[in-house]
Amino acid sequence: MKWIIKCFKNYGNFHGRARRKEFFTFFVFIILLLFSVIYADLKLRFDISVYIGISIIFICPTYSVAIRRLHDMGKKEILAIFSILPIYICFLFCAKYTLPRILVLSFIILANVLLYKKEGQPEENEYGPNPKEFELYDSNF
Repeated sequence: MKWIIKCFKNYGNFHGRARRKEFFTFFVFIILLLFSVIYADLKLRFDISVYIGISIIFICPTYSVAIRRLHDMGKKEILAIFSILPIYICFLFCAKYTLPRILVLSFIILANVLLYKKEGQPEENEYGPNPKEFELYDSNF
């Protein structure tokens, strides 16, 4: 839970590095939320505004933690656009086509797991110190 709160507190922080634990905790939370909304939509038939509202609320924290995770691996920010944005685009524009949306989201999720699972650089890089070492000294977020 602390990683999810940390991601929301740092929603505008596009600098520094994020551990795999921070990224994947938040990523799983977002994916569970999106699939829960899709499931609830089967029963309640949401308006598109529900999808737009959820996307607006969660895209910035998701994007910022993805950028920090890429920084931890020594990669550039541009990859976050191509990895995170398709999740929300699929979520928005496939709003009423449940099975194709679930299949496309599943493929995008798998691609993201493969991209972000790589271990971060153990030494300090151009984006900051190793977050594993930094966390030992700073227990307050």
